[in-house]
Amino acid sequence: MDDGLLTNLIERLAELVKSDAFIAEMKRFLPTDVFDRTLALDKFQAYLTSTLIKLFKTVQDQLSGKVSAVEFKM
Repeated sequence: MDDGLLTNLIERLAELVKSDAFIAEMKRFLPTDVFDRTLALDKFQAYLTSTLIKLFKTVQDQLSGKVSAVEFKM
C-alpha cells in the first residue's frame, strides 16, 4: 500500500466510521443487539476509530522501517 494512501485512510477514519454507508453495512451484518451496544453509540465509534488509527499507524511504521525492535519475528 502506498504510504500516501495509508496516511489518507488514517486521516479519514473518523469520517468513514461515522458515515451512513458504513453504518448501513454494519447493520446488515451485525445482530441488532450487538449493533445497538456498539456502533450505535458515539463512544464506541470513538473507541473503534482510535483503535483502528493505532493499528494503521503501526502498519505504517512497520512498512516505512520506523520500528526497529520486533517482539516476535514472523
